[in-house]
Parts: sequence; structure tokens; C-alpha cells
Amino acid sequence: MNVLSSALRWGVTAALLLTAAAVAAERPNESPIAILVNQLGCEPDGAKRVVVQVRDPAPDLPASFRVVTSSGRVAFSGKLQLRGRVHNGTPSDWGARYWTGDFSTLRTPGLYRIGVRAHSGDLFSFPFRIAKNLLLEKTAADAVRFFFWQRCGFAVPGVHAACHLDDAALPEDLGGGHRDLTGGWHDAGDYSKNMIVGDTPLAVYALALLARGSHGLAEVSRSAHQEAAWGADFMLKMWLRGAGETYCDVFSGLGYWGLPEKNTDSVSGTKDDRSVQFMPRAPRVKRAPSPLAAAAFAALAGQAGGARYREAAEDLWRGAVDGLGRNKVWLNDENPRYSTLRATSELLLADLELERLAASKAYGDDSRRRAAYILAAQSADGLWPANVCGHGLSPAALALYAGSHPDEPLAEKARAALRAWLVRNLALAENPFNITPWAEGVFFYPYEDPKAWYVGQNSQYLSQAWALYLASSLLHDSRATALADRQLDWVLGANPLNVCMLEEHGSFNFPRYHHAFMAYRSLNKPGIPGYENGRIPGAIPNGLTRPKPELDVPWGDFSEDQARAPAYQSTEPWLPHNCYYILALLARSGRS
Repeated sequence: MNVLSSALRWGVTAALLLTAAAVAAERPNESPIAILVNQLGCEPDGAKRVVVQVRDPAPDLPASFRVVTSSGRVAFSGKLQLRGRVHNGTPSDWGARYWTGDFSTLRTPGLYRIGVRAHSGDLFSFPFRIAKNLLLEKTAADAVRFFFWQRCGFAVPGVHAACHLDDAALPEDLGGGHRDLTGGWHDAGDYSKNMIVGDTPLAVYALALLARGSHGLAEVSRSAHQEAAWGADFMLKMWLRGAGETYCDVFSGLGYWGLPEKNTDSVSGTKDDRSVQFMPRAPRVKRAPSPLAAAAFAALAGQAGGARYREAAEDLWRGAVDGLGRNKVWLNDENPRYSTLRATSELLLADLELERLAASKAYGDDSRRRAAYILAAQSADGLWPANVCGHGLSPAALALYAGSHPDEPLAEKARAALRAWLVRNLALAENPFNITPWAEGVFFYPYEDPKAWYVGQNSQYLSQAWALYLASSLLHDSRATALADRQLDWVLGANPLNVCMLEEHGSFNFPRYHHAFMAYRSLNKPGIPGYENGRIPGAIPNGLTRPKPELDVPWGDFSEDQARAPAYQSTEPWLPHNCYYILALLARSGRS
């Protein structure tokens, strides 16, 4: 979407349209001067920030900014603070100078743009709104609709026919034969379906909480419940009843590119049936406990009253308790400390959801045990072990525990631990965007080999936002809310490439997404008419990452050449990104 069409869509006045048309000659991700904002907007009571980016060698030294209404009236004027450069004097210098401005005192609902005067004339940001519960009310429905688009074994109207109706073959070490494992969601731009690495259980958990917490948003609540039930029905098929485990994944490799209904013949018992296995980069196990599935089933059982959901939740809870009691690591044998912490955090979520169903002493005792483990796993610097898909999971689980058990002795320890975590993150986020980096002095996921697997960090930022909103409510500390807002701002447009990473929202999105049903000319794949660029409404891609191992600078793939697929590292949509986005919106509005 270009700047001019965006301005027209937002109803911007003629004077601003002229500015928008002039700027349209520049690709927004390459503009010499960019006024970077959350392209959707902000809450009236929130801490509001603008970032002005002046790329080298532009000489402009902006000193002030103004916030103008859609009619051109100046609603606020403020000074810009010079924030300097990022990685100054190193090969990873971001090639720009940065200024920030604060307009938190502007609380009047409405449509606005931010203007800055430069040598080249008056420049304006993309439009944004100030409104109560803006993101929840304006974007939650599309965040849920993304899951509908990702359904497997289902004909998505106007997109693709029912696919993979022959899932799945069981390998010999699981007894051989065939089991009905149809349904669920494709987990990303490929067509796999994941359980143990968390994609499907996390989705059901987030959607069930959204259905429960969407007060006053009847359509959002209804669609969230429908999608949660769709995913839960697949999880029931994957569940090994009485064993406390599930099959891990249904996986067919990453090489297929084309319509999902053409991937297999959808006839059970033929040689192209997809099989149960585990994804690469993980232990070669094919069945394992799933504490997050227990949490998801329990969250849904509390609404639907489904006896089978509750039975599955309790059985999987027992399996996870037994597995962790035997120090069984099933997520990633290369990092057992993180794997055990993640499974423990997921089990704490299950404890809390099962306690909502029945105030059983067993669940209360186990929640204290898991909270104590998470507290002990906190590093001296206040952080917890994490990976690209789970920075916020442990602090979020701990915050939910302390909020549910405010008078227990561990609750005060949890509050102290979360204060230390917040303080450390505030220090780490001392950069122009107030984004929490991968590690101190390292913004983007590090890797050594250019051919290695690496991705952008939108799940990191969004899971951090979820945990920070929960911590803010628990600690009554507005700094946590402000820092969480900055993580959302980055994903929704206030980033160095000026791109809103929620498809069909904001004013400038990625032109193409890495998705198997898009057009791919060199493979003679035409793609789905109308969706040749892989653009799924409501999709959140992996996000910005580094372009090569030695350069810690922001990069995203804005290519439009259909002779090749856009890079998965930045443009592939994943289920977890939407899950953490939904959880963050709920926590921001106090509905968790």
C-alpha cells in the first residue's frame, strides 16, 4: 500500500495529501528522513513516543515536532531529544541519527499525524489514532482470522480446497499404520502442524483466553472460540489418552511449494501420506508430554464445559508432572536448562487454568512448586533463559501466579523478581526505540553461518509485551506499560524500516510474504489468484533481523521479484507471533 492511497483511506486533508504524494516517490523503508510511529495508534492514557530517523548523509537537525489533526490543526507541539546513533563507530552502525519526542499529554481521541520541518520541507508521519482499547477493538478480529486462513483439512473459501485429508502415517516405532490426524492449523508459511514446540497449544490457549476476555466484543469472542475449538479438536486427535502425552508433529518437510490441496492426494494409505515425527533441530522423539496443551484444554473447558477437554487437560497435566519429575527433557536437548524452564512455565499456566476449574490442592501445590523453580532459574541480572519464541513466557507465568495467589509467601518473591526483571529490561532498552534487544549490545538474533537458520524476533517482542503488561498490573508500575507499548510500536511501524508488520493494517506492509501458496515463477507456481504475494490478512511475520552474521543492523526483505521467494527470516508468518499479539492485547486491556 503506498502513502497516497493510505492517506486517502484515512481521510487526510488535501494539504497533507500533497505531502503524502511527494513522499510517495520514496519507498517508506528507504526514506532519508522518516517519522516513525505506531501506524495504528495508541491509548489515551499511554506514554506516546515518536522517533525521527535521519539517514546519512542527510544534514537535517530537527529540533521540534507537532501533532496535527486530520483537518491540519496543531493539537500538540514538543521538542525533540537527540538520541544519537546505534552502534556508533562500528561496522554495525545503523547509518542514521535519531531523535525522539514525547506527546503523552495528548489524550483526545482522534486521527493524527506528526509533522517535522526539515530542509526538504514539511514532512509528516503515517496517520494514527488515539482511542480507548484501539488495538483490541480494531485488530483482534483479523488476528483471529489469520488462524482461519491457516486451517488444514478445511476448504478456506476463495483460497484453497480441503487439504491433507490423509494425515497421518505412524512410523514403525509408534506401531505403524494410520491415525486420523486431520485438522489443526498450518504452523507457518509451510504446511507442518506442531504440538510439542508449542504452536498449536499456544494458539488454543491464546484464543481461549481471548474468547473468555472479549467483553463487549461479541463477534471477536465468537470467532476466537470457534478457532480455539478447531485447534482443540486436532489436539484431541494427537492426544494419547491415558498416557499423558501427545504425538509431536505432523510434518512433511520444507521443500513443497504450491497449493496445500496438491501437497498430498488426501487418500489415506498411499505413499504420500504425511507422517508423525519431530521437527529438525530437536530430539528425535515422536511423542511427549505437553503441559501447554494441558493449559489450553483447561482454558477452553472452563468456557465450553467440555468433559473431554477437561479429561485431556488433567491427563496431560499428570504426564507433564511425571515427565518433569523424572527430569525428562523433550523440547531441545541442546539447551536443557531452557527446555526445562519452558516446560515448567507452561505447566504453571496449566496449574492456574486447572485451578479455575477446580480448587484442587494438587494444582495449588504444583503451582507453588513451578513458581519456585522459575524464581530459582532467574539469573543474577534479573533475566531468565529464553529463545526467539519465548522471552516473555516465564515472567508472564510468574506474574499470573502472583496475581492469582497474592497472599502466598512466594507471591512477594515473585513481585521482587519481576521488579528486577523490569529494571534490567529498562536498562537493556536504552536505545532510540526502547526495544528490548536480543542481549546486551546485540539487537538481532546472532548466528555464525549465513546458511544457518535464523529469524526475526517479533515473538520475542510480543511475548515481552505480554509479560510487561501483566507485570505493570501486578506491580502498579507504569514504566512496564510504557516499555510494553514500545514493543508493540516496533511491530506496528515504529521501527527503522517504517513497516507495519500486521498485514492489512497500518499504512505500509511488506510487499510479499514467505508462504507456500504464493506465486513462485522459477518453480512455475502461479499462486492463488488475489494472494500471489502470500499476503494473509492479520498475519504477523517473523520481523526484522540482521542481513549477515557480522552486521547487527535491521534488515527485512522488501523484494518484489517473483522469480524467488521472499526471505523466510523476515517475512514468513508464524502462529506464535499472532498468539503473543493476542495475549499482549488482552493484558494491556486488563482482560487476561
